[in-house]
Amino acid sequence: MELVSKLAALLPNWQVPPGNTSQTTIKHHECLKDIIEVLVFLKNEGARKDETIKMLENRCTALEAQVQQLANKTQTGPSGGFSYSEAVMGKKHVVNESEVVLLATVAREAKQRESIERNIIISGLPESAEADETKRNHDERKVVEELLAVLKVEKEKIKRVKRIRNNGNVERTANAALAKPNIVLVELDSSATQSIAISNTRKLRNDDRFKHVFVNKDRTHSERVFEKKLREKRNALNNELEHTEEVHGRQRKFGTENGRRYFWDIRNGAVVRVFVKQN
Repeated sequence: MELVSKLAALLPNWQVPPGNTSQTTIKHHECLKDIIEVLVFLKNEGARKDETIKMLENRCTALEAQVQQLANKTQTGPSGGFSYSEAVMGKKHVVNESEVVLLATVAREAKQRESIERNIIISGLPESAEADETKRNHDERKVVEELLAVLKVEKEKIKRVKRIRNNGNVERTANAALAKPNIVLVELDSSATQSIAISNTRKLRNDDRFKHVFVNKDRTHSERVFEKKLREKRNALNNELEHTEEVHGRQRKFGTENGRRYFWDIRNGAVVRVFVKQN
């Protein structure tokens, strides 16, 4: 990990080869940079997953406590209350309806998470104005292939492309194309390919076609609800801050504490105070 940190420190000042460098050397130079960027991403992803595991462990502990509380209200027989540990080990049958629903929800969440682990969600990608559905699907798959090529993903690794339309909005016209585009669900061939795509999303900023397009991992329903709650809490806290400044063409609110500016943001599944680095 120390080696990856040293390599990461090279990226901000990565030197461009001089003009008389051979094409082979330039390609090797670019490949080396890509490898370092993937290593840095994998390191950060590992840290994020450790945080996620910790969060899930805490949620499981809380769920176990809730199940036990339900069991204390409903006796399951002469032996007394329901035991979560005995239920999952098969030593007792769960008989309370609330307990069954809770355990089924946890199982369904795990199954859904497994089914989407290789999916990505693309937002902000303009929709085709083609009236014919077959032609429209062809056009949209082609632009998705072009976008994923920027993310270093070959088109052969794309298994499925589907535009998720809201409120039954199927028909698209030239005027409708001016509206906010619906998101695109892309199923890739593996979770490893998904990681490659996500690790290269910063490359979209430098592409005029896709600089306003965003690519993220797919989420389960529970994760989407949880993240929505986090965004709502973050926005509410930021709205309470007293100072407003323009940053990169956007208005951003700041608070101050001991002479330091801060704002609220989402980090590792929690809303936290982020202090602005002093120049």
